[in-house]
Amino acid sequence: MIARRQGLVANIGSVSAFATTPWVGYYGASKAAVHVLSDTMRMELAPFNVRVVVVAPGGIEYNIASNQPEVTLAEDSPYKPAIEAIRARVKYSQTGSSTPTDRFARVVVPQILSPSPRAYIIYGNCSTLFRLLEYLPL
Repeated sequence: MIARRQGLVANIGSVSAFATTPWVGYYGASKAAVHVLSDTMRMELAPFNVRVVVVAPGGIEYNIASNQPEVTLAEDSPYKPAIEAIRARVKYSQTGSSTPTDRFARVVVPQILSPSPRAYIIYGNCSTLFRLLEYLPL
């Protein structure tokens, strides 16, 4: 892309990078790293006409939660009373209100491939809510 002086990199972040919720900090932290790396790449690749886009989905219907082992805690864990809340949060983005993958693709892919894509493409269940949560005090 640098040699051709054109191109597009689309990295997959998450709205969880904007505002975290209990029990999934590891996920939000890893996606925040994707956002920061993408922002840096955008600056470094701009002189070569290579664009960098972050796709930050909200809740999208896919099998991430069903492919994970069930959350367990040690019997003496201080979080043991919260185990059901922890399990529910891990699976929350896969509930009936999640955005179907085909609808997500129909909306997002044309934005990525547009002549001037935005730096961040944010779409999916609860995506607006997470952007608002980013500005609220904890």
